[in-house]
Amino acid sequence: MSFIRKRGKIYHLYWRDENSQQVSRSLKTGNRELAREIQKRFDDGRIRERFGLSEPIPIGDLIHRRLNSLSRTGTLNRETSVYKAFQEFLGDSSSVAITPVVIEKYKTWRLNNGISHNGLNTELRHLHRLFTWGEEQGLCRAMKIKKVKPEKHKPMAITLREVQRLYDYIAMAPIVFGRRERIRDIDFWRLYWRVLLRLYLLTGGRKCEVALLRWKNIDEDVAAVIFTSTKTDEDRAMPLKLDLLDELKTLRALTEAGPEDLIALHKPDQIFSRIKDFMLAAGIPASKKPGLHVLRRTFGSYHYQLNKDLLATKGALGHADSKTTEHHYIDTLEDLREQVEKLPF
Repeated sequence: MSFIRKRGKIYHLYWRDENSQQVSRSLKTGNRELAREIQKRFDDGRIRERFGLSEPIPIGDLIHRRLNSLSRTGTLNRETSVYKAFQEFLGDSSSVAITPVVIEKYKTWRLNNGISHNGLNTELRHLHRLFTWGEEQGLCRAMKIKKVKPEKHKPMAITLREVQRLYDYIAMAPIVFGRRERIRDIDFWRLYWRVLLRLYLLTGGRKCEVALLRWKNIDEDVAAVIFTSTKTDEDRAMPLKLDLLDELKTLRALTEAGPEDLIALHKPDQIFSRIKDFMLAAGIPASKKPGLHVLRRTFGSYHYQLNKDLLATKGALGHADSKTTEHHYIDTLEDLREQVEKLPF
């Protein structure tokens, strides 16, 4: 039988596997009644399996029930696309028992079809979530799904010259007004897009971290921005260059915005699309994948090159693991080359 224990504010479920090794998993809830209900479903499923009271549910039915349980549109769309690829791999044998061997074959099949290692790891995370949910519902057994080792690549960033070209383009590019853009002042929109671009480029914020900033998140006294809508759910403060702070003050005065108002006047996807268009028009090659994330990678790469402090760059980017920072933002080969050149022998 299993038991639950609260660690911090979250309940965790503990049980022993076939080898009598203790295993645990976060229930991602601080509600005791909900945690008890999940534990009951989990124990019922294990009892049924132990005494042969029911057969594991076919994978097709499991996916159908999982999708019907989701309420958030974004999560539903992401998981639907992942399960569609998985069922395509299974073909007509969608009722087959899923084993680690099947998962390994799926990894090879997806990589041969051209998916990136990071993209495949995202899919594997959703599949792991599917079987974990199924076990909690007493429908199937959960399984450990190992990620594939990401390929090491040179960090992708835009050059200082390309950054200047981007600034110059925004300063002279024709601005097309959207239907919902009430302000019809071209100079205002040039300032607006420049400020948004610099917020991404000088803070390393993710797409939604910057797009969901409110004016109350700008601390003018210490010249810093406080990210609250972060991926890790932990607030992160970043200092602002003084000239960027002055531009923010000017923009706020023009919009007469209150503390609770969003700085961005567009949705995250609209910001991504517009800035991507600016970057392509400014001559930034498509091979660098123009968009908001390359601005984040540019910030991370230059931040590390200036101080060579991995932990400082990790904190600035808001990563939970320094391995993520090292893999995506640091060219370790070049660092080793510099160190070898300095050796006295």
